[in-house]
Amino acid sequence: MQMAACWSDLKDLIRWIIRAFRCHEFWVLRFSERVPLLGLFALATLLPWGLPLIIGLIALIAWSRPILPGLTPLLAIGGLAAIVPWLFRWYILIFGLMVGDTARADTKRRKLLETSQRQEI
Repeated sequence: MQMAACWSDLKDLIRWIIRAFRCHEFWVLRFSERVPLLGLFALATLLPWGLPLIIGLIALIAWSRPILPGLTPLLAIGGLAAIVPWLFRWYILIFGLMVGDTARADTKRRKLLETSQRQEI
């Protein structure tokens, strides 16, 4: 019984973290639309969200290196492959706002709304 309650609390915590991250993404998008030239500073506020992932990846690489040395480059490349496209999409979106292109921002807002509504159900 206690394990089920602990699992439920963990799921609630994960949902709360995802919801807070989505709200932060909305804030970055709104701020970047209002003041496009400062959008890169707003984007920098998203980077601490990736810090636990990066620290976890570094710990996993450090742990696996003595056991499976061939796994280390695969973990590093896999981690970069997961983080870099997300970050570059944001950079392209903000640079587009700087030159007046709002199409990517509108698409991003729609996707954020869809995912936040899907998670509420």
